[in-house]
Amino acid sequence: MKFCYLLNDMPVGGHSPLASIRYRATIPGELLRQQGHEVTYRKYTDPAFDIDAHDVYIMGKVFTDLALKLAVDIKRECKRLIVDICDDHFESPILGPVY
Repeated sequence: MKFCYLLNDMPVGGHSPLASIRYRATIPGELLRQQGHEVTYRKYTDPAFDIDAHDVYIMGKVFTDLALKLAVDIKRECKRLIVDICDDHFESPILGPVY
């Protein structure tokens, strides 16, 4: 399968100084590769984004209207969308409505 991690910040050479990207994208991505899957990393804002290029999309924390629109577009195209939310913001009066 072809997996695509949609990120705010891109790992460089498969590594990132941000623990959240390492734990939720680059390390799982490497494990998926070891199992024979294709894995890519893209920024939400990438103008060359092609929904048909991947089977599964994995999004982390969503803070922009563009990322939310992208999630809707991915689902509309009947692609699999995994939303990885590592923090419980559902009860937050500020972030709860976004989640």
